Amino acid sequence: MEKVSSPVRFAGRNERSLLSSIVGGLISFAIFSLSFLVILSLVAYKNADPTRLIQPFSYTALCMSAFVFGFTSGKLRRKQGALVGLISGLLLTFILFAVSSAINVGASTTPLGMAVCLYLAVIALATIGGLAGTQQKHKKKRRRR
Repeated sequence: MEKVSSPVRFAGRNERSLLSSIVGGLISFAIFSLSFLVILSLVAYKNADPTRLIQPFSYTALCMSAFVFGFTSGKLRRKQGALVGLISGLLLTFILFAVSSAINVGASTTPLGMAVCLYLAVIALATIGGLAGTQQKHKKKRRRR
């Protein structure tokens, strides 16, 4: 009997679809960013002038959360880390742009150059996170003697 192989390959047990890995990454992004913002707000509250720390802390939380988004999405997908991270970063950038446009209808307090750099940093960190999430550790096998 001949073994017939199908040209269609299905994802195995260890791999998830792209959409489910992005949704899982988005959930981890929300949980991480909220918890990290709570911690940073407590740190800012203990400071004498907490208003000057709002912008740097929020940018720090956004960048770290973008990395976590890409990392978790890549970890769930377990392959194509650059693609998963890039899609995660682009989705997050789109969400940020839509929310900031809805909040700041006519005028924005952030200069255009800084906003573009922030969006590029989010995309880059999510892509790096996706690559880091797909890296697997090579376990050394013990040889029997």
